[in-house]
Amino acid sequence: MEKRCAEVAVPIPTAKSYRYSIPAQFEHRIDIGSSVLVNFHGRKLVGWVIAFVNDDKEGLKPIMDVVEARPMFTPRMLEFFRWLSEYYLSPIGLVIRSGLPAGVAPKERQNCILISEPSSMDRLSMRIITYLKENGGKAPLKTIIRRFGKESLKEIKFLSKAGNLRIERELTPPRVRVKRTKWIELVGKPDRVTSAQERLLAFLKEKGEASVAETKRALNIGSSVIRTLEKKGAIQSFHREEFRDSLSEFFVEQNPLPRLTEEQDRIMKRISSNLESDAFGVVLIHGVTGSGKTEVYLNAIEKALEMGKSAIFLVPEIFLTAQFTSLLLNRFGNAVCEYHSALGAGEQYDAWRRIRDGDVKVVIGPRSALLTPLPNLGLIIVDEEHERTFKQSDLAPRYNARDTAIIRAKHEHALCILGSATPSLESYHNATTNKYELFHLPTRIGKSELPTVAIVDMRSEESRILSELLKSKITERLRRKEQVILFMNRRGYSNFLQCRDCGSTLRCPSCSVTLTYHRTPRLLRCHYCGFERNPPDVCEDCHGSKMAYMGFGTQRVEEELHRNFPDARVLRVDLDTTTLKGSHLVYFRKFKNREADMLLGTQMVAKGFDFPWVTLVGVVSADSSLNFPDFRSSERTFQLLTQVAGRAGRRNVKGEVVIQTFSPSYYAIELSKTHAYEDFFLREIEERKSLQYPPFSRLAAITMKSKGLKECEALAYQIKERLQTSTDISILGPAPCVLSRIKGYYRYRIILKSKKDLWIQHVIRETLPEYARGRDRRVSIDIDPVDLL
Repeated sequence: MEKRCAEVAVPIPTAKSYRYSIPAQFEHRIDIGSSVLVNFHGRKLVGWVIAFVNDDKEGLKPIMDVVEARPMFTPRMLEFFRWLSEYYLSPIGLVIRSGLPAGVAPKERQNCILISEPSSMDRLSMRIITYLKENGGKAPLKTIIRRFGKESLKEIKFLSKAGNLRIERELTPPRVRVKRTKWIELVGKPDRVTSAQERLLAFLKEKGEASVAETKRALNIGSSVIRTLEKKGAIQSFHREEFRDSLSEFFVEQNPLPRLTEEQDRIMKRISSNLESDAFGVVLIHGVTGSGKTEVYLNAIEKALEMGKSAIFLVPEIFLTAQFTSLLLNRFGNAVCEYHSALGAGEQYDAWRRIRDGDVKVVIGPRSALLTPLPNLGLIIVDEEHERTFKQSDLAPRYNARDTAIIRAKHEHALCILGSATPSLESYHNATTNKYELFHLPTRIGKSELPTVAIVDMRSEESRILSELLKSKITERLRRKEQVILFMNRRGYSNFLQCRDCGSTLRCPSCSVTLTYHRTPRLLRCHYCGFERNPPDVCEDCHGSKMAYMGFGTQRVEEELHRNFPDARVLRVDLDTTTLKGSHLVYFRKFKNREADMLLGTQMVAKGFDFPWVTLVGVVSADSSLNFPDFRSSERTFQLLTQVAGRAGRRNVKGEVVIQTFSPSYYAIELSKTHAYEDFFLREIEERKSLQYPPFSRLAAITMKSKGLKECEALAYQIKERLQTSTDISILGPAPCVLSRIKGYYRYRIILKSKKDLWIQHVIRETLPEYARGRDRRVSIDIDPVDLL
């Protein structure tokens, strides 16, 4: 007789879900989206119910427990997750897990158990055994490997095979739980009370109820006063669920709403019509920097809320969340919630629960915010839609949040708004071919004008860091008490250390890159694997003493600024200065509050920020993004220069931009001078068409990695041979990656190209099924890659 069973997706590299029988005690507790504990080949895993089926198969394993009965996602989101899984060739269980906050489910952990001491031990074995004895004969396997190095794993396997150790799996409790705080309330009054007790009773009589923490802080009393009154029956305590608030650092201002311009009003009328139709649609707003795209976004959200719908607002970087969160809070108050990985685990969990429960109506954050279970979704906004940071390239699912936002809007029958001053070629092409609705905001708001741009040919300059023109412009701004932004897209002090006698450079032992010199602290560092070493005084190849620091980064530029402008206050913002949680927000607030004269940074300073007193932007080196062997390098250069130039003159004082370059006649740089996006698009799209690159084709990158070069190369050619049986795809490669070795692994890459949508996914599933499931960690597949390094 057929029984009702559950299809469960587990977070492992497997293309399918698995069936489990439902014990009677769980029959009425489980729903689609429930989180359950299952036995998967002897392992205890947390999975998610994605379907119910009738099955008469004998021997199905039962669901072991219900972790959370309430659905973790909606039925529409499940359809969306299935699409993500199919399109990006990522297991459905991994897709679902990526949409959940960290630490909400119990995890499996491998423990090393000491059984007996071996009769003979080498030094490493002795250290491992001693450590286990000091910890009661048991320790997590990962902890041992982290403490004694990767070579300890081989030793543990040997001791396990000899019967001295045993590896056991256990389920650890969730890292985060619902936070509950203790509250007290007044229920009576005893006959005799002390003065402290009298104050507490009066406090509760006025407030009705209060948290213990608030009461102790307000009255400056200890716990004993509360315990005594509780024993006397005058008060009673209870626990209440409390949300950890990530928005406490923000404050709400009541600002008058700006009046929409004619162009903004025309766009809003069309957006309102789309929202009222309850139909899927995509709108692209191409507006120059400072043209009021954000005000259109806010009005669109307001319209969605009026209609009882909710909205997701995507920004390309976590550090941009703060600026837009302030705007949203000021407009919509407690209806707003931010969601991103920089929140504490508890804050992220509470934000996710509020989103699922419908307590908030507007979610803001980077790409992870798109995967939140916001009910009744009616609007998705993707600001700066061209940014490559919307693509997740390192972990499965390797999705592009811009493209995925459009698909989620389609599943939710919602409207998706894309906005940028420099749209991606793919989006603008879709708009010009009527796949999206296109709107223009060609001028800045009010009296503000686009900045004038001067291009400096650095080939004729004495200094390679600051041109005479840029120095004179900075001096003028400092005299006028205005602010300056300087953009340098490379951190560190020098790019590499080179011997002038033999020409050798110091390279990372695990990556195919030179080590970058950091003056603070004085170290040579690899920006890919984190390897560090002290710089040598003499060449390690020829023993020559002429060691030269070549090139420059943000640290070197900062030193040059202090040398030329000793009284200026300079803030440097890059990955080296913003490692602490919230540190980027501290820097940007300081600059906005005019506590600094100059802001020097990498791409962080080029995106989205609105500093009213910035009247000069200097691009120290415009060539860094041009030299990458990538078909998108020209597009990225134009976008970056146009975006960073847009930070200048955003109020009534006209801004200026100085772009320093060794390639002044290159078209991407020339056209950025006049902010001529359409001219750039027409030139670039013709080149894409002639080469049949996106948007005229679909791409996939298959990357092979191995500790051995020959093994990596052989695997790459083996995969190519299997792919060659398919038609309608072009195969480029295999060839070593531009960065041919990272973290000790050699890397080869194959690029697949096809004019047919979804054909590449079909070919990979048919010819490379084991790699399509992601089970072989030597091979990764990236659909629609944005980075070919």
